[in-house]
Amino acid sequence: MLQLFKRDFQASFFSVIGWLLYMVITYVLNMPYFLTYLFVIFFFHAFIFYLDHKANINRFLISLPVRKSNIVLTRYIFLIICFIVILVGHVIIDQVAHYGLPYLETSPVNGLTATWLMAMLIGSVAISLPIYYAVKSPNIAAFIQAMLLIGGTYSYVVIKDNPYIDLSKTFTYFLKFIDIQPYLIPIAFSLVCIPLSYLLSVWLFEKREGV
Repeated sequence: MLQLFKRDFQASFFSVIGWLLYMVITYVLNMPYFLTYLFVIFFFHAFIFYLDHKANINRFLISLPVRKSNIVLTRYIFLIICFIVILVGHVIIDQVAHYGLPYLETSPVNGLTATWLMAMLIGSVAISLPIYYAVKSPNIAAFIQAMLLIGGTYSYVVIKDNPYIDLSKTFTYFLKFIDIQPYLIPIAFSLVCIPLSYLLSVWLFEKREGV
C-alpha cells in the first residue's frame, strides 16, 4: 500500500502547490477563501479516483493478496494528510497576508477557525469517499459529489436569505451548544464520522467488486 500512497502523493504534489499559489492570489485580490475550499473538496477526490480509473488501478490491486480494507484505508489516510498540508499552508499564507496586506477585510484564521475548516475537510472525505467506492465510474461519482456540493451551498443561501424561513431559534440553540465546547465538538465530529465512513466504504468497495 506504500506504493499506492506514493503514487497518490506524486500525482497530487503539483496540484497542492497550485492550490496554495491560488490561495496567495485570493488574498492579494482580497477575495473570500471559502469557495476555494469547495473546489479543493471536489477536485482532490475526483482527481485521485480518475487516475485510478484511467490506469485500471483497482483491477490491479484486487488481483494482489491485499485486504480491500487496507486499500480503502490508504486512500483515507492520504486524503486526510493532503488536506492537513493544505490547511497548514493556508494558515501560514493567512498570517503572512494579514501582516503584509493591510487592506484585507477578512479576519485572520485563528485556532478555532482552523479546527472547523479541518472538520469540514474531514467531513467531505467522510461523505465523498463512499460515493466513489459505491460507483465504478469516477465521472458519475464526481457528478453526484458536485450536485451535493452545489445543492448544499444553494440550500444554505436560500434558507439564509429567505425572509419566510426563520431558523433563528434553531441557529441560536446550535450556536449555544457549540459555545460549550467549540474545539471539542468539531474534533468529536471528525472522530465519529471518519470510522463510520471508512466501514461503509469498505463494505461498498467489496460489494462492488464482488468480494
